[in-house]
Amino acid sequence: MKTLLLVRHAKSSWNDADVSDMDRPLKRSGVKDAIEVSEKLKAKKVTPDILITSPAVRAMTTALIFARTLKYHFNRIVINEMVYDFSKDALLPLLRNIDDKYDVIMLIGHDPAFTYLLNDLTGKAFEKMPTAAVAKINFSVKQWQKITPGKGKLIFLESPKKEKKEVEK
Repeated sequence: MKTLLLVRHAKSSWNDADVSDMDRPLKRSGVKDAIEVSEKLKAKKVTPDILITSPAVRAMTTALIFARTLKYHFNRIVINEMVYDFSKDALLPLLRNIDDKYDVIMLIGHDPAFTYLLNDLTGKAFEKMPTAAVAKINFSVKQWQKITPGKGKLIFLESPKKEKKEVEK
């Protein structure tokens, strides 16, 4: 069994028009939301074997918050340019090329790509994945290269300020 933890970065700040998209930081409320959701994962004893993040500041900061809460070593965080994608086209090939020694992947990145990927992998029709939300998707395969659209089982979708949404048991 392979598990994908799909984490949309927390709410970012648009206060400074001179800051590039890549360098936009989290808002204070975004930091708070990321801590809240990472604590929910900790309570569920959910930890990644590998954590891969977009190089955008808002995604990397979200990754650091999750890593600290989940006791995942900071120096093991993988920064991958392919996750800085807004169309999902790079994400499925990225996942299919993950080493099979990892059973649980945490991927931290951006919308709309993450909503597209969530819907594509699970066959669901979410309108938008909330900021700081995490979806747990299980695949009944032993190799990442065998994950296919519509075959992922959405276990839960956690988001800040809301009770968890249990999708399937």
